[in-house]
Parts: sequence; C-alpha cells; structure tokens
Amino acid sequence: MAILVEEIMNRELFSLGPEEAVDDALAYLLSLDISGAPVVDSDRRPIGMLSFRDAVEADSGRRVDAQMNSPVMTVRSSASIDEAGRLMAESGYHRLVATDDGGRAVGIVSALDVVRGLLGLPATHPSQFPHYDADTGLVWSDDVPFVAERIEVAPDGPGVFVLIQGGSEVRDRAVWVEATSNVFQRLLDLLTLPQTASYALSRALELPNLCFRAARTGDLNHARRVADQLLRRAHGLGLAHSAGA
Repeated sequence: MAILVEEIMNRELFSLGPEEAVDDALAYLLSLDISGAPVVDSDRRPIGMLSFRDAVEADSGRRVDAQMNSPVMTVRSSASIDEAGRLMAESGYHRLVATDDGGRAVGIVSALDVVRGLLGLPATHPSQFPHYDADTGLVWSDDVPFVAERIEVAPDGPGVFVLIQGGSEVRDRAVWVEATSNVFQRLLDLLTLPQTASYALSRALELPNLCFRAARTGDLNHARRVADQLLRRAHGLGLAHSAGA
C-alpha cells in the first residue's frame, strides 16, 4: 500500500499568484471544475488558499491576496498518509497543500486520496490534470485495478504499461513493465489468455491486488525506449520486463 503523501498526492498542482485578479481566478476554477487553489509566492511557497466560495463572494476587481484565506494548511510530501489524515481530522480541512523539504508547493492531497491510501486503493485524480512524467515525456493514466472492467482507460495503440502490486498489507511496487504495439489489447490478453512464454510474467500475474498504469507513445520503438528507461530507473528492484511486439 502507499505509505507516504507523495505516493497519493496530485502532482499536477494548479496554483494562483497573490497579485492575480479574483475574477480571473474564478474563471480558472470554473474551467478546471475544482473547488479551490493554493496561492503561492514567487518561490512557490504557499501563502494562502482561495476557495470557489471566496472567489464568488469577492467584489469585482479584487486581488487574490485580499480575498484568500491565510495561513494555508500544509503537509510535507515525505510525511506519512496517517499524518496527513490526522492533520485533516484535527483541522477540519478537506485538502492539504503538499510541500517539499524547502517548503515549496509540489502537490495537493485530498481527504479522498487519504482514505484510498489507507485502504490500499489506488489514488485517482481528475482528468483535467494529466499525469505528465518529465523523465519519460509521457502522460500516464492513474493507477487502475487490473481487471477487465477497467482496462478501457488503456491506449488503443502503441505504448507502455506497468503492473503494480499494492493492497492493504504491502507497499506499492512495480512488478512488470512492458512495451507493446497495442496496450489495450495486450492487457486484455493478459487477463483472458494463458501466459506460458514468460515464467516471471506468469508469477507477476498471480500476485494479489494488481493495478496498472499506462501511457501512449508514438510508435513501438519509442515504447521500447521508455520501457528500458523505466527499467534503468528501477535498477536493483527485481522488476521484470518484456520488449513487447
């Protein structure tokens, strides 16, 4: 299961500047369908929070720093999920701004994220905030339970997927990474057809509480390069791999 806030938080953080107009901020909140956003200074340190209600109630022309609530409740991204839950319970806040060791905002964690983390369920976030990974240059899906009913989120074309074991008794760990010419079809095959070509893959598929994340690539060669990159990143963790076809 996830242990730390950084494992469940939404890293695609939308934030506001203190000098911005509340009218503009309200338009942003409406377009993203979110209930509020942290306000950060020039060093990305959180200095307040502007809720949708704050923005609606503001006079036209008012600045964000004149309407925001301050101070803002934060939690270190390296803190435990238990600690985040305790802060929420004690403060009554439904969302916390996650910060790095330098106090800079790096994510947002919601009460629902915490509940899912404590139950060993994968954290999911709104589709308006795609999971862009700068190292691979790809946009990844949320972690999704590896069952036939959920693989519709997988790309119907070339890409990469990672199988992840989680649950309430173990920490999340990647157990298989694969490049393939059609991610959706490959995942469907793994769920419905016997897998005898790879002993390591067969063992991985027998593990309980499997989830997957997936990303589309331009072609199979690109997918293979990304898969190799992920393997190098996970060197020493015993992660299995197939180049795919």
